[in-house]
Amino acid sequence: MSHLEIISPYLTKITADNKTLDQEAFDKALEKLEPYVAQLLKGNMNDVFSLLYKLDVSEEKVKFILFGDHQDQTSKLLAEAILQREIVRRFFRLKYSAK
Repeated sequence: MSHLEIISPYLTKITADNKTLDQEAFDKALEKLEPYVAQLLKGNMNDVFSLLYKLDVSEEKVKFILFGDHQDQTSKLLAEAILQREIVRRFFRLKYSAK
């Protein structure tokens, strides 16, 4: 199962104005995505870096998460970064596909 299959049902909760995401939907998506990211982190780190690169998650953000002083929250913070990036991607896709 991919990260998109996990979070897609929650991404559709973006409101009609395409500017906000229901906080409950965000929290549920994060709750579902975090174990997926934790499993990735236990495996091959190249897979993690490949996913983050494909999603275009900021390199500075990834370095901060991986090498910062919060190792016990790595999977949650990476899941948040992935989710935030997917929300931005969806926002722009919806915004520019309507024209």
